[in-house]
Amino acid sequence: LREGVAWKTFVRKHAEWQVSFNEENAKPHRAYGTGIQTIGTSLERRAMNFIQNELAGFTIPVNDLVHMAPASSRKHHHVNYYQNYKGLKVLGSRLTVKMTKDYKVILFGLDVYDDINIDIEPAISTVKAIRVAEEGMVNQILSTTVSPDLFVIPVPANKKNEYHLVYEILVNTTDDLG
Repeated sequence: LREGVAWKTFVRKHAEWQVSFNEENAKPHRAYGTGIQTIGTSLERRAMNFIQNELAGFTIPVNDLVHMAPASSRKHHHVNYYQNYKGLKVLGSRLTVKMTKDYKVILFGLDVYDDINIDIEPAISTVKAIRVAEEGMVNQILSTTVSPDLFVIPVPANKKNEYHLVYEILVNTTDDLG
């Protein structure tokens, strides 16, 4: 993946950067290096300008990104996004940009997916999903709750992902000690 066009293009401009790739989505899981100056009137704008200008070769689904509240510490600003697919949250997705206090990017991560192509109509009802979730429980079930939202989950499969539509169900049980 380091030999790919996107990374080679990036390191041509920023030679001192290092990377660890997410092999399933073929994008940097974490890349870090000497600060890269950003432009913009807000943290989010600076991060988005960096994403669109410096990371364009990584085919980031920018229109699917949902901004999370920025976080700052004494030394850094963190701008994070999660991904939606056709209005459904993609579980485990995260695009992160870490900047110094003078707004230079020193780290980014691209755990987002540009190859999702699934039907967002559930194949089973919530009642059936609850039944399956409770199946095989040996201890007493105290309660079961299902999120009203559906989600998309990427499942690693031989250096790519398979995508599934899922319910989020919490089954509350007792253990052997009560």
